Amino acid sequence: MSVVPEDALAAVRWLADGALRGRRWELAHDLLLGCVTAAPDDRWATLALARVAIARGDLRFAEEVVRFARQRHPADPAARLLEARLALARGDRATAHACLQGLGSATARALRDRLRATAP
Repeated sequence: MSVVPEDALAAVRWLADGALRGRRWELAHDLLLGCVTAAPDDRWATLALARVAIARGDLRFAEEVVRFARQRHPADPAARLLEARLALARGDRATAHACLQGLGSATARALRDRLRATAP
């Protein structure tokens, strides 16, 4: 349980969302890292932190965050989708395809279509 008041975390999440929308990756990273540190079960902040790490090209950190997200939320399709995005960023098409299996979201379908379109 976090010692940070929920209202404070909500305010930081709101600021992080604005930074994400503005593609201010460094600011978003700092805000989200604070949220995840204060509240490790914060699903939204954890997944957003992984997205930011991938966008920044920090694949090593993204891998750590995705692993953490999968441990905290093993059945979460959004975590599997991020694992697929990370695999694509690394050029690992087989892992990306495996992560997308069974996901029915429009984003998952779009990533599967991209995999098919860029198949060697």
